[in-house]
Amino acid sequence: DADERALDEKVARQQEATKKVAEARIDSDPETVYRLAQRVVQLKDFGNKSQDLLVRKMEGARKSGNKPLYEQYKKKLDEAKKRLKKDLDSAYALASPRSSSKSNVSGKVLVDSDPRWRGYSRNLVRASELPSPAPRNHFLRLFGQSNRESVQNGHQDPVLTQVLALLNGPLFNQVFSSNSVLMKSIAQEDTLRDKVNIIFLSTLNRPASPGEVDLMLEELDHYGPVEDHGRAKVSSDGPYTKGYRNIISALMNSRQYMFLQ
Repeated sequence: DADERALDEKVARQQEATKKVAEARIDSDPETVYRLAQRVVQLKDFGNKSQDLLVRKMEGARKSGNKPLYEQYKKKLDEAKKRLKKDLDSAYALASPRSSSKSNVSGKVLVDSDPRWRGYSRNLVRASELPSPAPRNHFLRLFGQSNRESVQNGHQDPVLTQVLALLNGPLFNQVFSSNSVLMKSIAQEDTLRDKVNIIFLSTLNRPASPGEVDLMLEELDHYGPVEDHGRAKVSSDGPYTKGYRNIISALMNSRQYMFLQ
């Protein structure tokens, strides 16, 4: 009927738009890939709506006992599913970082090939490397970043999800990864004092005060020897890893960190 034809035409237009964006995509162009991802979402949305409409028509035909019409709608539904899957697979393949070259035409290095972000989640790289708005449930979105669907849509109000994210969210597993930028930076320093300063510089953008250094060394002393007030060279970070994590977790839940963020 007219509703079905109109929806099919809309889906077809979205599919064509997706293909045009894909064909025009420059390898490793993050902005174009982001636009392509938006098209994928739209395509999937309209495809699902089309399938829902066919399912409702199938149900109506089944209740009325019209088996030929039921089989006709069932066939259309199968075709719609196959068409949607084919187009989505094509779009996902084009948007995949594996299919991208190492750098784009302007010479900018991508997140996936930049060694600075190796080992880090794609959601925790530098802000300039992220799409805007950030993905749903991203750290920035949890802390009030606008979804850009309307003007001044961001917020600065504290909410429970922010507390949960800082206490036991996936953020810490990513930060504490042995391949993360922070943990690698800690490993590069020789003394415990320098390691503590790296943690403070990374979280609070300042070195630790003498009193704070002494307090952090007391924490590290629970996990390994602290020689010469933390000035002695450390042969291995293994015993102190849990201490580093405790310090980072405490600083990221401090009011000072909240203010900086």
